[in-house]
Amino acid sequence: MVLSPEQRRAYAAFLLWSGGYAFAFTLITTVNLIYQSRVAHLDPLQLVLVGTTLEIVCFIAQIPTGVLADVFSRRAAIAIGTGLVGVGFIVEGLFPTFTAILVAQIIWGLGATLFAGADGAWLAAELGEAQLEHVLFRAGQVGTVVGLLAIPASVALASVRLNVPVVVGGVLLLALALLVPVTMPERAFVPPDRARQTTWVLLRATFALGVYEVRRSSVLGWYFAIELIFGLASEGWDRLWQPFILTSFVFPNAPRLTPVAWIGFIEFGAAVVGIVASLLYGRMLARVRWLHTIPALVVLHGARIAAVAAFALAGSLWMAIGTFWVIGVTQVLSGPLLGARLARAIPEGVRATVLSFNGQVNALGQIAGGPGIGAVGNRSLRTAMLSIAVLLAPILGLWGGVRRGETTAVSPRTP
Repeated sequence: MVLSPEQRRAYAAFLLWSGGYAFAFTLITTVNLIYQSRVAHLDPLQLVLVGTTLEIVCFIAQIPTGVLADVFSRRAAIAIGTGLVGVGFIVEGLFPTFTAILVAQIIWGLGATLFAGADGAWLAAELGEAQLEHVLFRAGQVGTVVGLLAIPASVALASVRLNVPVVVGGVLLLALALLVPVTMPERAFVPPDRARQTTWVLLRATFALGVYEVRRSSVLGWYFAIELIFGLASEGWDRLWQPFILTSFVFPNAPRLTPVAWIGFIEFGAAVVGIVASLLYGRMLARVRWLHTIPALVVLHGARIAAVAAFALAGSLWMAIGTFWVIGVTQVLSGPLLGARLARAIPEGVRATVLSFNGQVNALGQIAGGPGIGAVGNRSLRTAMLSIAVLLAPILGLWGGVRRGETTAVSPRTP
């Protein structure tokens, strides 16, 4: 990959932001669900409702924040968004009540929507669309490595008190937000001419152009459908896999291994396996064109669905851990491929806006699917896990629609 000096600076800045965010986020999330269930005493339904609150905020704020990034500054959106996520986690860690945690999700959600879409749009503009897959894979590898370091740090901090990793992670995110304006260039972004139009007119025009691009592109419709399915399943998975592990299996008798330490071990192993898989896959990407294709994503998503089903039906702790690691590998490998394909399907001028539309679709899915899975989890966590695999299954058929849409887009029209 040959980059100009300006592109190398942008590349390094993106890796710094991605790695810093991954470290702080992993520091928090390694113990966050345990903190919510054991300290704040949230039941399975409340755990999911916390996530649903976050997604409602994301659903409402996704489009306005994406439009703001396209009109004013994607770098500023990343900086402010990162800082707000940090504030949200600090509030959550300091006040272990259901109400306070819901308020924290509102703050976190506003921040997440600010940089969701803005980061991908900034990257595509500064480095070019041709570099997206490579850079996203490299950022994923950096994030996984630093996440690996964050897991034992989180467990160690949690041994002092369960809320400590949450608060420390929030403070780190605030520090990272202050670094963004200093390290991230914004050379390629050309904002609309605000001298001729009012800010409100520009915001409305950018939103309308984003809607137009979505309506005219059948490919984006299929990508949005895939994102909706992921949303329907992901809220229940993110909130309930740890309670499922902790309550469904008998752990080996090791006095020094607390539940927090076991979760740390499981996530540490997933990170190691993910790093190895990502390195191997990333090296093959440059040589094997098939790995960039829709069939490769179908294979990865099919493996993910099968692994979620096996996780739900696991009869032993080690089988559950093994299948959890497989799920992690499929997410690590498919995420950059899907993200790069989607970004390339969107025109530059409205990229953050349309990516925010995509995030809104995901939030809508989580709002719709999360409470139902949480209610099922109150009766049976195993059934809830199995329902997630069922919800994911339609994705395999939707990829056929993407292929047909892309074929139509490149084929000459006949009279």
